[in-house]
Amino acid sequence: MKFKDFIDLHENINDKNLFKAVWLTGGGGSGKSFIADLMFKGEGVYTADSDYMTEFIFKKEGLPLVFDKNDEVTIKKQFERRWFAKGLANKKLKFALDGMLPIVLVGTGRNPDLVERQYRSLKNIGYDRSMIFVEVPLEIALERNQQRNRKVPDDVLIKAWYDSHDNIPIFRSIFGNSFRIINNEKVLVGDDLNQFHTYMRKEAIKILKEPLKNKRGIKTLQILRDVKGKYISDINQERLDRYNVSV
Repeated sequence: MKFKDFIDLHENINDKNLFKAVWLTGGGGSGKSFIADLMFKGEGVYTADSDYMTEFIFKKEGLPLVFDKNDEVTIKKQFERRWFAKGLANKKLKFALDGMLPIVLVGTGRNPDLVERQYRSLKNIGYDRSMIFVEVPLEIALERNQQRNRKVPDDVLIKAWYDSHDNIPIFRSIFGNSFRIINNEKVLVGDDLNQFHTYMRKEAIKILKEPLKNKRGIKTLQILRDVKGKYISDINQERLDRYNVSV
């Protein structure tokens, strides 16, 4: 089965959701995947999340989800498979980009240079871009890390938390008015959770349905309509490697 078979490419060039990219950023334990599901699940959005792919491969190959520094043999294999998972996630992302699908890039935001490269690459392809930073206090992030299946060492999480928060001014400068912070500190249940879900879903729809502003994307869609194409590669047959966007 090809990588493209794993991606729902049901959209066509007349859909208004094409060429939309959202970065969901925050430290480990902030609930980025939870927010991504609340906002975009069922909306035809491709979520570029290498952590999800890592967990899938670990379970498939019988590797523990927890990194134990005292087990050098296992942790070496875990890191090897983690990089393999990142490679798979990037290949799937390239197919999603060729189909101009709306995408969500999930990450800790520890590396602002990577985010800026992604931002510029997606701008050049034709995407409108925005960032949502998921905020939780460090003590809550540490507590949630202990409750989840795929734990990371506390010192790793603490460094990532400080790094991502230190980078907030940089993200503001990159994304401008398209940067916002969502507080995910409280554990919501019942009506409170339903209200939060409704609010976040409305925010997602607002992002996806807003008319495309990127002139490159608008021109690409015009050309595809003229040639009756469905993918960017229907216009330009260069290898998909030209989409130099990593997750």
